[in-house]
Amino acid sequence: FDTTSIYSVFAVDRYREYLIRADYNFEKPVTIFGSYIRQTYEDEENTDHYIIGINFSPIQDLKMSFSTDYRRGFGGNLFGFEITGDYRTANKLLLSAGLQYDAYHRPFFEHEDYDYAHRLWIGARYEIRKNASLILRLEDNINENFEHRPLGRIALTWDL
Repeated sequence: FDTTSIYSVFAVDRYREYLIRADYNFEKPVTIFGSYIRQTYEDEENTDHYIIGINFSPIQDLKMSFSTDYRRGFGGNLFGFEITGDYRTANKLLLSAGLQYDAYHRPFFEHEDYDYAHRLWIGARYEIRKNASLILRLEDNINENFEHRPLGRIALTWDL
């Protein structure tokens, strides 16, 4: 982080990230992908982060994605997966849903066990005009800090 960044006010280490990603397209509608991310920190150990997944479209208006990730190093270890789906119901309406699940261990916690977190969400995007959309998203987060944390978001996007 440079000296003009807001993060320079906090005790944050310098951070760099190196990414290698590959996608392979089978016959439509299947794509597999994978990535390796090396995260380096100025005064701490490094982190290796691997992601593999598949995108597919079983029917014309439905797009699905499944990915899993594994992270080991500075800040703890994590193993998780994510499943998402988008369905276009009309020319201007896109419905979305997903599930994200993680098992993680942070070295600064006093216990040796893994903690678990998951998030469920549903959403919609309605195209008002060619350059404007209305987005709605509802989600529920569950982790070691709270049993249920429902969140909602409504946004208007406008491309100038």
